[in-house]
Amino acid sequence: MKLLHRLFKDIVAIVMFIVSITVIVACSTENLWNDFVMVFGDARFYLLFFGIALLFCTILYVLSGINDEKKDECISMEGENGVITISAQAIKNYIVKLSPEFPSMVKLQPKIISKKRYIDIIVLVRVKPDPQIHDACEVLQKRIRETLANALGILEVRKIEINIREISGRYTDII
Repeated sequence: MKLLHRLFKDIVAIVMFIVSITVIVACSTENLWNDFVMVFGDARFYLLFFGIALLFCTILYVLSGINDEKKDECISMEGENGVITISAQAIKNYIVKLSPEFPSMVKLQPKIISKKRYIDIIVLVRVKPDPQIHDACEVLQKRIRETLANALGILEVRKIEINIREISGRYTDII
């Protein structure tokens, strides 16, 4: 999509440059201006086609520039010696590294929602069938909060939400 956007940006820029130079040169003298009007006056269909093509290129340019990806957000904290900034991706990676501590959790997929004064963490979890899933989720919430506070210095965690997306395997497979 970036290549397509760059291609249409270049095409639109070149066309607009040619049109503007042509109009500027045609406006420089009255004879050229009359010739310009006379040429395009007889070729209205071509001007209409050109205008529609330019409009189409502009619309494609705008649409190709729309990016569904969000920029990686950062959390900034004021320290004694200045500002400390941690990217949301770094926090996600740090949370994922907690998964070996929880053998009943097959996969952790954290999402960070940052606000001005706090952050919310939503962790999508795939777990093995275990009678203590609820307890494991509570321990995970506490562990995430402790880790963020102690290791990264992030104290402004409002909530940590654990969403179990899948229970993989059967309980009899684990026994």
